[in-house]
Formats: sequence, C-alpha cells, structure tokens
Amino acid sequence: GYLAGGADDERCLRRSVAAFSDVELRHAVLHGVGNNDLDLNTKILGQDSKMPYFITSCAGQRMFHADGEVATARAAKKHGLHMALSQLTTSTFEDVREAHPDGAKTLQLYVWRDRVLLKEVLDRAKEVGFTGLALTADFSWVGNRERETRTGFTVPPSYSMRQC
Repeated sequence: GYLAGGADDERCLRRSVAAFSDVELRHAVLHGVGNNDLDLNTKILGQDSKMPYFITSCAGQRMFHADGEVATARAAKKHGLHMALSQLTTSTFEDVREAHPDGAKTLQLYVWRDRVLLKEVLDRAKEVGFTGLALTADFSWVGNRERETRTGFTVPPSYSMRQC
C-alpha cells in the first residue's frame, strides 16, 4: 500500500528499513522519574505545547482512516499538542478547527504557481485560526511510485478487486 511504499524501485526505502533495524529503542529512559517530576511544557512557534514536539502533517489521511485529519486534531487537543495540517488535506480547515478550536495549528503549504489560488488558501487558513506556515520544498515533482501502479492505487481512489 501507499504508506508502506516508496518511489521507483524502493531502494531508499529498503536502506532506511535496514538502517533502522539496527536501532533498538529502550523504554526505560528516565526510569524512576515520576510523572509529576517532569514539566515538558514548552513553546513551539510561539504557541504553548504540553510536550516538546508536535504532530506533523500527512496528506490525504482519510485514505487511511475515516475521520482523517479530524481524528488527528482530536488527538492533538487531547494531549495539548500543536499540529500541522497538509494543504492536501482530505478534511476541511473548518472541521479541523472544530475538532481542536483553541489549539495551535500550522499549515504545510505547497507553493503553487497559481498565486491567486495560493492566496485563497492562505486567507482561509488565517480565517480559521492557523498560526504558522511550513513551506514545502520537496514536492517539485510527483515520485514514480511503481508499487501503486502495480496495485492500481490512484488518487482519487478507483477501487478494483485487484486492490482487495
């Protein structure tokens, strides 16, 4: 599937998986420190956050979960986190705001050539309360995702028995 795949012959994907296979995460870090002993509150892009990280963007989340970015916003609200939303979201800016009305939100922005459309997106983001922008520089061209060609994956979805 899309989330498990990579571009072209997936060499980079295999190398990344191999590199991380040598890493072991140990959950005993800070063992013995009580929950009330740590204050992880900080500011990210000038906004309060209960932990020193935020939820980054991922386009098209409703392809993988029915609630998509709204579910992500609910999780961010529950844990007091900042979140980023992809410009290629499958949920509306307004639905995300409703799910996390007071939370800090950053828009991951693709700098399209159509500046009129770009300004409309920026105006909407500002109107619904986005507090930051993350400019995307890695989307010069769409990767050749051969696995999706083989499995028949398309955006928007075009379902077939081959995908089942």
